[in-house]
Amino acid sequence: MIKFKERTEKPEGIKCVFNPTYANKTVAEIEVEMKRKGRLNVGYHYVLSDTGNLQKALDNKLYADYSLDGYKKYIYVLVAADNLTDATDSVLKKLSETLSLPLINE
Repeated sequence: MIKFKERTEKPEGIKCVFNPTYANKTVAEIEVEMKRKGRLNVGYHYVLSDTGNLQKALDNKLYADYSLDGYKKYIYVLVAADNLTDATDSVLKKLSETLSLPLINE
């Protein structure tokens, strides 16, 4: 069994990665695609659909995919859309409040 490295520091914020390729897919379906690409897991803490459906992917204690800039510092959300909508924006604000972390826009 693979044991992933757990973070030792509190995350500094929440970052989003936009990719409409994964629209209408579950975390399990995305994970299968990621594993076909050689990844060990889905690589993101959450997956957010364009309709505002938020799915948990990785435990927040784990690091996101190592190829993501700042993977040690942030909680990562894969947004399965080109940009934010009212629905996704509302969910992200609620997640930010729940986790007591700011949304990082870069």
